[in-house]
Amino acid sequence: MDDKTIEAIVTQLLEAQEKTQPIPPLTQSYPKITIQDAYRIQFSLLEKKLKKGAQSIGWKAGVTGKPVMEQLGVNEPILGHLLDSSRYPATATTIPFDAMIQPGIEPEIAFSIKEELKGPNVNALKVYESVELVFPAVEIVDCRIKDWKVRIQDIIADNVLHQGILVGSQGTALKEMDLPDEEVKVQINGQIAATGTAKNVLGNPVNVVAWVANKLAEFETSLNPGDIIMTGSITRFIFVNRGDNVKVSFSRLGSLEFSLQ
Repeated sequence: MDDKTIEAIVTQLLEAQEKTQPIPPLTQSYPKITIQDAYRIQFSLLEKKLKKGAQSIGWKAGVTGKPVMEQLGVNEPILGHLLDSSRYPATATTIPFDAMIQPGIEPEIAFSIKEELKGPNVNALKVYESVELVFPAVEIVDCRIKDWKVRIQDIIADNVLHQGILVGSQGTALKEMDLPDEEVKVQINGQIAATGTAKNVLGNPVNVVAWVANKLAEFETSLNPGDIIMTGSITRFIFVNRGDNVKVSFSRLGSLEFSLQ
């Protein structure tokens, strides 16, 4: 895919986000689009936002569960970026719905990087040495592609369907956690919508952080001190609507609660 086409797609995605108007699937408009093309689009999107004054605050992994990988026909997770403009305050009790198109939520565990993690040979042990705290978190997911008619290339190009994150203010020492067995319960308007355990994400969210560090090496970058890493949904994806009250409760990490207004 040539640079001119990449630029045109970036413009389409930016306008879709700004106007909250979805666009046709990229895989429909550009049938030959590859995963490599999709990452070029995403990183061009990131570069454009950084030039406009946004600040990078970390990275996210998507498709971290085996069933979803099989469904989408991939053999590894996918990478997205996080910006300061998409982080909601930890104390937020309401999140504006007007900026969203067709949103949902994902309960996740967030990691805060203490020391640089540079791939391509990062393993779980190095993650334990480089991470001090983990946090309860929720990702708000949104799709700029009409009717969620997405393939893996659409998802990657659209920054892995990222809209925003809410990360708890109180962290827990990673070395004190039996992280794979951490449980989560999601309630929508008081009703249980989903439950899960952290082992659902690559067996252990620590493995996701290692994967992110190694994946970033392909783009000649690394995880830096202060970066936030979102490690993927512990439960199934949950669609939400205006007016919904969302409560996400972890067994040890704490809870987050907010409404969409």
